[in-house]
Amino acid sequence: MRYLIISDIHTHHDTAQRIIDSVPHDVVVCLGDFFDDFGDTARNNEDTAIWLKDKLAQANFVACWGNHDISYWCPNRATWCSGFGDGKQAAVSSVLGPADWAKFRPFYYIQEGNWLLSNAGVNRYAFGNPACPLNVEDIGQACKEGLYATSLGQYHPVFQAGWDRGGVNRYGGITWQSFETLIPLDEFRQVVGHTPSWPQPQVRFFGKGGNIRQQSVGNFHGWGNHPEIVVDIDTHNRHYAVIEDGKISIHSFNIDLHEQKQTGE
Repeated sequence: MRYLIISDIHTHHDTAQRIIDSVPHDVVVCLGDFFDDFGDTARNNEDTAIWLKDKLAQANFVACWGNHDISYWCPNRATWCSGFGDGKQAAVSSVLGPADWAKFRPFYYIQEGNWLLSNAGVNRYAFGNPACPLNVEDIGQACKEGLYATSLGQYHPVFQAGWDRGGVNRYGGITWQSFETLIPLDEFRQVVGHTPSWPQPQVRFFGKGGNIRQQSVGNFHGWGNHPEIVVDIDTHNRHYAVIEDGKISIHSFNIDLHEQKQTGE
């Protein structure tokens, strides 16, 4: 299977479609944050919702929740985030209904290569006892409980911001975790978006002595030696990832020229 991974569209669905059209794939995984952009309008978000509704009807398209999506799915005090607007909410809701939102996922797991894909990343501190190992089933159950609580307007650590984003928890949840404070997991490799990384995607991993290190993908050469790496591909759609046969490659995409280059494993 060949997985195409795109992060943080933020109403630029036309660019996402150009990537989808130009990259051979079996499955497309979008890491959330489809809505809201600086200087956007209700129409921009409505157009994105129309594009997204069509994609959600396709069996090989996966949409992960982002904080900028949950706020439009269920606007309340626990889901608000910057960029949200009543006019935009009305526009998005005129297109996407409960059946569409039900197709969103908190994360997507690729067993081959042990890759966990999400909007902002899994930090064990948001998922209960940090001393306990994590598995896909427990993460899924915690996300299910967190979404239910969030839909009721209750604050839940799995879907809330951390201190660095104005939240009450030390670390953010799966749609709010900042990359700079994301602690790699021994249990999974991860691909995330959410935190803009410029000009290149970034990799976090454990270096010598157990210290967390961060490098750009162009300088990182430990793909086969670090089972715990986390890759942030959010460069405003100037990069995307491909996972094939369990191995990842990071590609650049020239938005104006459609030129593509590759780095990674």
